[in-house]
Amino acid sequence: PIRSTLFVLGLALLLAACAAPVLKKDVLRPAKAGEVARLTRLTVKPFEGDPDGRVRAAVESVLASIQVNGRPDFTLIGEGAPPAQSLGTPMQWSNGKGKGPRYGSEGLVQGAVGSHGWRDDHYIEQRRECIMDDGKGHCQLWGNRNLRCTNRRATFAFTPRVTARDTGEILMSQEFSQTEESSGCPDQNGPIGGQTLLSRAEDKVMERFRKHVAPHVDTLQIPLVIEDGSAPASEIKLTLEKGLELAKDGHQGEACRHFRAAAAQHKAGYATAYLQGACAEFEDVLDEAEGFYRQAGSRAAGPVDVVEAGLQRIARAR
Repeated sequence: PIRSTLFVLGLALLLAACAAPVLKKDVLRPAKAGEVARLTRLTVKPFEGDPDGRVRAAVESVLASIQVNGRPDFTLIGEGAPPAQSLGTPMQWSNGKGKGPRYGSEGLVQGAVGSHGWRDDHYIEQRRECIMDDGKGHCQLWGNRNLRCTNRRATFAFTPRVTARDTGEILMSQEFSQTEESSGCPDQNGPIGGQTLLSRAEDKVMERFRKHVAPHVDTLQIPLVIEDGSAPASEIKLTLEKGLELAKDGHQGEACRHFRAAAAQHKAGYATAYLQGACAEFEDVLDEAEGFYRQAGSRAAGPVDVVEAGLQRIARAR
């Protein structure tokens, strides 16, 4: 067992070491519900189908926990709070296509809970067992035993609706739902508990809701490649390999300096053009990145996955 454990650990370390190098950075993504993201003060009202207020409390917790650039994105206010007398100075927010003012508008969050619970369905599995032995540990007759097993499905679905407090305009109304499932038999400790499954479903739904109504941080990973069959000179290859090592260690700027130095000396193949595009994308110079990605595509003998993926990322970012 010890040797097996060491083998597994060694394999895991080897796979980690062999992971494809990338340029990595955190990117602030805009909220899908852009109009909701412009609000700054929110009141969460009771939800239909939520008699104990569990869902309302979860929504309040999610909204209160959202932070952008180290500051709370929303201020939660009670139902009886008066409207703000002054909207104050507009804050700046990113919608992915530029910047615009975010005024201190107020909104109401309410809606309905469609599903919030779990159900069990049963099925039969058979187990082969000895029903007669010779008293010496040898089975003389085998048979089958039926076991009543359980398939448990927990579902959480709710439809939040966000309206502007001053005009009553509906800014968002969308259902979010998630089902978690577990099966098991008595001889296998049975399925996962219903409350545990329901909590998993709630967490996934609330995370999707959070990303829908507020900006969120994603990690952008741009894969790096240096092999394209173009056989660069040995010193250029060493420069490219050094760039990969720097990128693996998190020194993105230094890595790009090496990639650009290699690209200035090696014009064959698609890898050096692609690496220049990757660095430009990392630096948010999207027109330049697109140009290098297209140059890489024109140098390749056929479609290259990383090049196509780079062009797709640029198109989505605009």
